[in-house]
Amino acid sequence: MLDFKIIALGGAGVSIVNNYIENYTNTNTLVISPNRDNINFSNCSTKMLIGNNITNGLGCFGNPEMGRKAVEISKDEIEKVVKDTSLVILVAGLGGGNGTGEIEEIVKITNKLKTKTIAIVTFPFSFERKNRKDAANKCIQKIQNSVDEVIIIKNEELLQKAFSNSKSLMDAFRLSDKEAAKKIKEVIDKNI
Repeated sequence: MLDFKIIALGGAGVSIVNNYIENYTNTNTLVISPNRDNINFSNCSTKMLIGNNITNGLGCFGNPEMGRKAVEISKDEIEKVVKDTSLVILVAGLGGGNGTGEIEEIVKITNKLKTKTIAIVTFPFSFERKNRKDAANKCIQKIQNSVDEVIIIKNEELLQKAFSNSKSLMDAFRLSDKEAAKKIKEVIDKNI
């Protein structure tokens, strides 16, 4: 049986993996975050606060560079957690600091370990600031040739779907979490 780990990165990653846990199982789930709130909100079986000496557990304030540095500081600890894993599924919302910065650096770790890696990411809504969309695009460009697969969930398409059914923005976020959680399940079913 394939040994896998589902790793939640950033607030969106935590929401998605929480949805996965609620609807499927809490097996082999891990949250890695420089934000104590993400750690506390997560239902993952394993929790790792990283970069506390640069973020004070407050996160990255939308700065991907801080997310990258937090992973760099804790890379030995992260490497120990993923080193004997056959498949790593990285789950993040792109555009902010935590998920965007973390995923880029963790992909370097899984590459070094030659671990099969699949990234499941959400792309910002059209109404979000341009710099968030730019950060998301740059991140996808950086990781797409370094992972086995990138699955992109476009929040804008889900928003249109939600509003066509007379629902709210919160419903669109919940729909995004649910769709991404389904993708995690599909990836596991396909690879085990």
